[in-house]
Amino acid sequence: MAITQVGSSTPVTGTSSSISITHGLTILEDDIVLAFIHVNGSISATSVGFDVDLLETSASSSRITLLSKREGASAPASYTFTLSGTNSYSGYVRVFRDVDTTTLYDVPPSDANSGTDTGASSITAPSITTLTDGAMCVAIRSNH
Repeated sequence: MAITQVGSSTPVTGTSSSISITHGLTILEDDIVLAFIHVNGSISATSVGFDVDLLETSASSSRITLLSKREGASAPASYTFTLSGTNSYSGYVRVFRDVDTTTLYDVPPSDANSGTDTGASSITAPSITTLTDGAMCVAIRSNH
C-alpha cells in the first residue's frame, strides 16, 4: 500500500511551558503521528508516548523538535507536549497511514540546512535517496 497523509492540524502558537494541539482528524490504530514543535531559546519538547526523532538547535537560538508516535486503538482529540521551559512556540501534527511501522524512517531525519536560512522566502533542501520503493519524503521549515 502507498503511504497517505491523513491530514494535519492547524498550527498553534503561544507562550507557555506546554502546548496542546487539537487535530480534528480521524486517526486509526497504527497511524503515525508526527509532531513538529519550534520553540525560541534552547527549550525542547516531550510528550508521553512520543519518541524524539530529531532535536535541532538553529543558529538563531531556537529549537525544533520532531516527535513521532505509532497510534494505539484510541487516539485522543488533542496531544499535549511539555516544554523544558517557558518561551514562545509554534507547533502542529501531521498524520500518515500505511507507513511501515517496523522501520518508520527509510532515511533518518536530518537538520542538514540548520541555520542556513537568513529570512529568505524559500530554501533548497538537500538531496535525498530513499532506500525503499513507495517511501515518502517529508520536509519541514521553520522561521520564527
